[in-house]
Amino acid sequence: MEKKYMRLQPAERVVIQTLLAEKRSIAYIAERLGRNRSSIHNEVRKWVVNPKDSYNAELAQFCA
Repeated sequence: MEKKYMRLQPAERVVIQTLLAEKRSIAYIAERLGRNRSSIHNEVRKWVVNPKDSYNAELAQFCA
């Protein structure tokens, strides 16, 4: 059985950005999107280097 991996869609990235701005947890965001918690964590960790930075959905989608 072959497993297919799907990239995050632009709408999902906007949801991540919005919920992170609301100080929601990674687990909460993953549950809302129906994605694995590690997928959301890796996405956020990839684009938020410093704790003072914020996740930008447009930039993440453009670079993906």
